[in-house]
Amino acid sequence: MLCRDKKLWFPSKYFLPKSTFYFILYILQNRLQNILTYQKKKIMAECEKLATCPFYQGKLVVENDLAEVLKAKYCLKDKEKCARYKVFSELGPDYVDNLLFPHMMNKAHLIIAENKKNQ
Repeated sequence: MLCRDKKLWFPSKYFLPKSTFYFILYILQNRLQNILTYQKKKIMAECEKLATCPFYQGKLVVENDLAEVLKAKYCLKDKEKCARYKVFSELGPDYVDNLLFPHMMNKAHLIIAENKKNQ
């Protein structure tokens, strides 16, 4: 490093060429876009049926600790893996059984298959 006018000055071999600078800028822009997309997906993953879902409202009989774990995993993080949401979105609210809990995806597939066969 050389010192000129009390400012640090680097010889030209330490400067980045314009193309490299634009490449780094491009990478940073894509990374920021990925982060924003992830945040949007994270927001979209929360179930929009929380206000009306009997499971989330605590109206179904289930152990308190288990209910909290299931709510955190399915209701607040990934609604697409919730059995109740799957039946609701494919068939409608009338087909969601009160004995169906978020982790019972096999039962949800059976309910969907049964009712689509009958329709």
